[in-house]
Amino acid sequence: MCWVEDILRCEMMWFFCVLILLFFLVIIPFFKLKNSNLYNTDKKKKVKATDIMSNNNNSFERKPFLTKREREFFNNLRGDLKSEYYVFSQVRVVDIITPNKQIIESSREFNALFRQVSQWHCDFLIINRDFNVELAIELDDSTHNHPKRKRRDEIFNTAFSHSGITLIRVCDYRQFLNLPQCSLFLKNNDSI
Repeated sequence: MCWVEDILRCEMMWFFCVLILLFFLVIIPFFKLKNSNLYNTDKKKKVKATDIMSNNNNSFERKPFLTKREREFFNNLRGDLKSEYYVFSQVRVVDIITPNKQIIESSREFNALFRQVSQWHCDFLIINRDFNVELAIELDDSTHNHPKRKRRDEIFNTAFSHSGITLIRVCDYRQFLNLPQCSLFLKNNDSI
């Protein structure tokens, strides 16, 4: 019977070892997790811009409007544009296109389309005296070669196409001047 007692003792020892191991692997990490940042309500508290602004007089700073390339393009276009047109820059897309009226406002479809265009700006718009958009211009640079940006540009192009607004993409002002549809908006094209 001695060997049976040895086996029972050995099994009991294994049982206690497993319990101790379980304690270290499950129970202690659970209590650590409970006291960690995941359960800390102070860390989950929403940060509000108004709170930051009231506690800090330097929460915002001025930044230049338009990049150097965009300013050069704007100034060239403004100087060459016929007097019956205006040029605007950095216009929110949602201010010139909106989901089609056939889509029920506040529906999931409407909201998805609205959210998509509300995130974007158009680099330049040529507007007539009646404030109708004649032409949208995107000034592309090397960032437009990245896969994510290419996908965004495809969606951007489709939104403009569906809205009926002509969108052109150029890399610089010289390229803009060489596009046939642009001559409609420019002063005496021979002197340019």
